[in-house]
Amino acid sequence: MELPNWQRSAIAAFACLGLLMKPHFLLVPLAISSVECLRARSLKPLFTRENWTIGCLALAYLGFVVTAYPEYLSNVVPLARATYWAYGWTQERQFSFYKALAVLLPIVVLFLVQKRSSQYQLAAEVLLAVILAFLAAFILQDKGFAYHQIPMKVFAALFVIVLLFAVLEHRASARAMLLSSLAAAVLIGAYFLLPGRYQAAFNDELRQKLGARLEGQKVMGFSIHIEPYYPYLTEVGARWVLRYPCLWPLPAAAAEAGSPDPEIRGRAEQVLDKLRRDVADDLRRHAPAYVLAHGDFFPHGESYISFLSEDPGFAEEWRSYRKLQTFGAYEVWRRHTDVRD
Repeated sequence: MELPNWQRSAIAAFACLGLLMKPHFLLVPLAISSVECLRARSLKPLFTRENWTIGCLALAYLGFVVTAYPEYLSNVVPLARATYWAYGWTQERQFSFYKALAVLLPIVVLFLVQKRSSQYQLAAEVLLAVILAFLAAFILQDKGFAYHQIPMKVFAALFVIVLLFAVLEHRASARAMLLSSLAAAVLIGAYFLLPGRYQAAFNDELRQKLGARLEGQKVMGFSIHIEPYYPYLTEVGARWVLRYPCLWPLPAAAAEAGSPDPEIRGRAEQVLDKLRRDVADDLRRHAPAYVLAHGDFFPHGESYISFLSEDPGFAEEWRSYRKLQTFGAYEVWRRHTDVRD
């Protein structure tokens, strides 16, 4: 059934809410159009109403960012390009990637052995193209974060469902395909049931020690990772007041600060100075009631506090805070004027 043009445009516009989160995700409509091009043996499907809608909205979104948030392009992007490389592939993330490929393998085998006469063939081809597009996006991001695999896993699950319907359509050849389907379904199900990146022990530890104490409070936290504080702070309704979600520029800058190359060392020191100033500015501007520090980076008795205190502005503001409690790798500080005796 051919949809009215306005519905096609509306669907594409709605899809942009997800596609425009990251430029890598634009590989998805390209992959879908590639399937259509191969089927039609023509490039005409590249210029559908849906693709024009996505392209126009992508350009409009880019224009909005350039106009409304120029600091993102002038400050954040250069900083990320200079320092975000430190969050690269670890052995654990490589293993996670191999597990994802292990899930995809039986799915691809299942697709290859199914009968091409199935009425679900087009849906299967499109979903497989989407899976491969999200796999490419995962590789291009070059970080190995487990949550980057989530879109790929979701569409892999949908792919298995479609192929299971195809199996039921051809019961005579169902045995091998059914076994493959069950294997793929079990693997995908296990992925979704396993604890994720933000279902870590940190969340339970904070809830056990702090309860709802931070509810409605301004909070700042020092860590090079997000998970020591989230989703706990969101769940208790705390207000995060640090401009950074975590101190992500720190690992690369700290590593390069020890470089024998004076140019590299100088750039790294500039990043570290900027990081200290930014934190000091946010501390002064927002005066958070609570500050948390997680000991996940500095060795040999150093700490986030000593690192940040090298900025005079931070050191001055920090005089208003005192340590409230310590547990695990956490330190909890509270502003003097907010302490109730």
